[in-house]
Amino acid sequence: MAQILKEEYRERILNASLAEFFNYGYEEASMRRIAVDAKMSVGNLYHYYPNKEKLFNALVQDTIVAFNTIILKQSTFELNEKDRNTWFKDQVKQLTQGLVEVYSKHQTETLILLRYSKLNDQIAQSIKHVIDGIILQWFPAIEAQNKQVETLCTMLADAIFAGLSRLFEDAYQSKFEIDIDWTLETYLNLFTLMLEAGDTIYEAK
Repeated sequence: MAQILKEEYRERILNASLAEFFNYGYEEASMRRIAVDAKMSVGNLYHYYPNKEKLFNALVQDTIVAFNTIILKQSTFELNEKDRNTWFKDQVKQLTQGLVEVYSKHQTETLILLRYSKLNDQIAQSIKHVIDGIILQWFPAIEAQNKQVETLCTMLADAIFAGLSRLFEDAYQSKFEIDIDWTLETYLNLFTLMLEAGDTIYEAK
């Protein structure tokens, strides 16, 4: 019975903290308000989660793992016998399906993550890791440590992250009136055109 009560308390805390972090963000979130919403004392809340950071991590951990699994999965690919455009579109489709699936299961947690600068920097870095691999396979003669390539990959990763943030925010506000699969896949495929344009400059050098 005691174990059941503990799990019930944890669920109440997590439900209350989900609304708190979504409405106020990490910095402005209040453990006192969370305790009130969870219908328990502040002392009891700290018994389960000794500080705001541990509570936040417990709330978003599953979502972080899901996103990292999807993103890092794309970093293991190798350019195969298909032409580069077809290969890249295949990767985009897989990435799109994975990201949309995670968002569909963890809508509120996803938006909390995307709004929290400490963690969204980590997501952007994971995306950059994928972009690094794509660029180095697309332009095989480019040196991995080339400063221009480093800057290019960062720019592309930032653009993709900004697009994801805007899409998921708008989709949440519109209650899925936006076709997020089509929008995200189309957006990511635009980067194919950018890489194709880069071919002209790259091959001319």
